[in-house]
Amino acid sequence: MGGNMKKRDIVLLTLLRQNSRESLVRLSKKSFMPVSTIYEKLKGEFKRYVKKYTAIIDHHNIGFPIHAFMLLKVQKEDKNNVEQFLSKHHLVNSIYRINNSFDFIVEFYAPSINKLDDAIDLLNDKFAILDVMIYFVSREIGKEIFLNSVEHAALLYEDAQMY
Repeated sequence: MGGNMKKRDIVLLTLLRQNSRESLVRLSKKSFMPVSTIYEKLKGEFKRYVKKYTAIIDHHNIGFPIHAFMLLKVQKEDKNNVEQFLSKHHLVNSIYRINNSFDFIVEFYAPSINKLDDAIDLLNDKFAILDVMIYFVSREIGKEIFLNSVEHAALLYEDAQMY
């Protein structure tokens, strides 16, 4: 399970998931790896593991308290156009193509229910929408928690005595 990563690389990746702005010296102390090794890994092989280093913002505190997920089924010939439309929409945070009964899961953040309704109305006006289900998030329990602790990493990698 989990690929062919070395245990020390898993530890480093986990530490980066916890805080990607951690200094190399602190990462070295926590991972028991030399600073030079960490530097080389980050400039080399880790580029294929890490898509980007980014901030996770608090949408509520910047004026977007409405958080919703939409399941969306569209006409087959509209799938690519809907995907392009959603990927450029200012209220969309994430889009996923899925299988079975629906075609997309779309994550929205909006300043109000009315603004989210406007976005959904625009989508319905532009495309042949076959089915929509909207789920409002009442409370966020966890976000970005996969591979965010050494204990979790140890469970993913069978023989993982991580240190």
